Amino acid sequence: MNVRFWPALFAAAVLLTACSGGNSSSTNANCEKAPDSLVSAISDGFNDSTFELHDAQMVKVPKEDQNDRGYPGYVVAGNITGPGGADPSAVGVWAVSSSTDQPGPIFALNPGANQLTDWGDAIKDGSLAAKNRDIMAGLDAAKEAPDCL
Repeated sequence: MNVRFWPALFAAAVLLTACSGGNSSSTNANCEKAPDSLVSAISDGFNDSTFELHDAQMVKVPKEDQNDRGYPGYVVAGNITGPGGADPSAVGVWAVSSSTDQPGPIFALNPGANQLTDWGDAIKDGSLAAKNRDIMAGLDAAKEAPDCL
């Protein structure tokens, strides 16, 4: 084989590998599996004890998008189902701290999380907490996390 073709062959192999199929969590380098302790902490806020959180993934929030206390550290997304996969069926998105063992305040960031968990029930429209929630919901990490599922 001619030596001039090696770089082109290598580039083609890299492109084919990058474009190959697979689920989004394996193709998005920002996705991490959420640890069981974090899944449990989020699940503690379900409105109904029969709801379950599956396939939870998290995305690290860059320092420049965190407040001066380092919050939120991660945005977590997961599939919410009833018992045995029954309805309700929704994707929930939450903001948590950098410590996945002690997630600190948990903010529900999307309609699925708001409707099916208590993480945000105390937030009143127009309040500072509501403004902070809306800012966090607009972060790139909050937009990326559901794509990890």
